[in-house]
Amino acid sequence: MAFAVFIFALLLKVSTALSSQNITHLFSVVLIFGDSTADSGNNNYINTPLKADHPPYGEDFPGKIPTGRFSNGKLEYIKILKKVVGIKVEGALVSISAGTNDFTISYYNLPSRRDNFSMDDYHDYILKKLQNFVNELYKIGRRTMVVSGLPPMRCLPIQMLSRFSRTCLTDQDTDARVYNLKFMKALPQIQSSLKESRIMYTDIYTPMTEMIRNPRKMVYLWN
Repeated sequence: MAFAVFIFALLLKVSTALSSQNITHLFSVVLIFGDSTADSGNNNYINTPLKADHPPYGEDFPGKIPTGRFSNGKLEYIKILKKVVGIKVEGALVSISAGTNDFTISYYNLPSRRDNFSMDDYHDYILKKLQNFVNELYKIGRRTMVVSGLPPMRCLPIQMLSRFSRTCLTDQDTDARVYNLKFMKALPQIQSSLKESRIMYTDIYTPMTEMIRNPRKMVYLWN
């Protein structure tokens, strides 16, 4: 959810600046492709041990009751908006938030990938999948994309609780940072191969680390 909040705050700031200058919007719509950090739905109907039907999920709901949503559901208004104005994808800004689950679930917590890849090779494997997805978006006409890096996965609740710990794990400290550096290094080549594309990297590692270290600065604490 931190990524979604970050993108919303960024767009709000840009929108405010543009409106004050009486300038039209840069993008007709924002399309977000992501995992639970961007998805406002739930997976209650899926047979999976990874659920959001327990605290602290539901913190923003009446009675603080979790419903299975990985986010707080406040993005739901977009469904109503679509019915009124439709959705225009020409000139869309595409936001890609993916990769975290590939590490936290498929590599760290389950042996499905760990048995076949070293961490360095797995970085390259996921980056190749990401590049293929960017290429597919480009083929259908998308030109402006924002790709988020990995968060500090060692500090995510799913990782800490897997070790029955309430502190960040030390043995997963560099994995996300190395992946992010690899992507930033590959980005110029990816963009040069896709003419007229604008592909930007978004650092979510740094702001999320700051949120974790200084939660009171965010004025959002859960007991």
